[in-house]
Amino acid sequence: MRSLPLMLAVLLSACSSTAPHPVTEDISHARAARPAGAAHVQIYVPGEIRDEHFTLEFENGANVTLEPGRDLQDAARDVGTQYFASSGDLDLNSPTDFILKLSGESFMAYDDVTQFKGVLTATLLRPDGTVEDKGKVIRLDSAEQIGEHAFYEVYADAVSTYLTRLADEKPWLLASSQPLQPDAGALVLAGALELNATGTGFFINDQGNVITNQHVVEQCLAVTVAVDGETLLTDLMISDADHDIAVLSTHSRREHYARFNDSPRGERLGEEVMALGYPLYGVLSSSINLTTGNISSLLGVQDDDNVYQITAPIQAGNSGGPLLNQRGLVAGMVQSKLNALEVSRYTGDLAQNVNFAIKSDRVKSFLTQEHIDFYTGHYDSAITRSTADLAEEARSYTVQIKCHG
Repeated sequence: MRSLPLMLAVLLSACSSTAPHPVTEDISHARAARPAGAAHVQIYVPGEIRDEHFTLEFENGANVTLEPGRDLQDAARDVGTQYFASSGDLDLNSPTDFILKLSGESFMAYDDVTQFKGVLTATLLRPDGTVEDKGKVIRLDSAEQIGEHAFYEVYADAVSTYLTRLADEKPWLLASSQPLQPDAGALVLAGALELNATGTGFFINDQGNVITNQHVVEQCLAVTVAVDGETLLTDLMISDADHDIAVLSTHSRREHYARFNDSPRGERLGEEVMALGYPLYGVLSSSINLTTGNISSLLGVQDDDNVYQITAPIQAGNSGGPLLNQRGLVAGMVQSKLNALEVSRYTGDLAQNVNFAIKSDRVKSFLTQEHIDFYTGHYDSAITRSTADLAEEARSYTVQIKCHG
């Protein structure tokens, strides 16, 4: 018998089919035998687990995509209704008694019959991050056919086992309800929400609005920024995938904010620019990072006129940071870098230092359309300053963005 984690590609000789989903009627009745408690729960599966998926390819040419993390979340939500007054996905804006944080390790083994194995780790938290209970459950399920929800039953059994033990040992937890409005800041600080990704943003007005790339915040359950040594929870004001722009509200009045360039001058081919941000979180230093270069092209990939190509080096985590000209005005917003390894597969050449930033005109047009205030400065009336002076000023309005969930 062979056993393998789901992260590996697998070639199996079997028939694909769609398994029943959610739980079958008979199993639902069995789990409903215990009266549900009065407490309310929200289910939280960290994004790294929730988004895990892989595709099985079969000898007959068919394939099926398994999503064990989604199965875990769906199973927990469904089973939770048999133990709690209500059970739903995590919503930081809704009151609840508990947050059930779940993590799963998913495996397959195959011989005559395919086996699905789930290793469930559960933590029951109060909305303020207080841990009330922890547990670990391992469950197996066998099937002659492989369906896209193959791990649903495995995790439904595991969650049911955990909650049954909890109800037997600590019945008072499920018996009463005193819903508390979740303090999302406390949740993040207590570690209830995993850190999924980081990026960069910058203040654009005195009302505490921060701009960044949409792709930095698109998968976040909560977004925080560090301002003057304090971690602030933000609200998403607007997010637009087409423009790759998002605006956050920190509900914090600001004295320092960026000013956009209000002139074509300073955004010409060859202009010197600098990129500021917080790249490679956990690898490089936690302080702000600055790189310099030039606008090397006025167009992006396939003549995209929404972006510049720049030579200022950027890394993961720079996304959303300001691109400044030598007079301290925002000439653009850092967006991406060319995937050199992927390009080399097609060209045979390893592209070097090919990076992109959204043009300031595109950003300003977006903010104007969304009726969000921003400030500008004229290139000719500003003075050229040293890189060190510009960096010192930019540090006051450039922030690291953390995506949780």
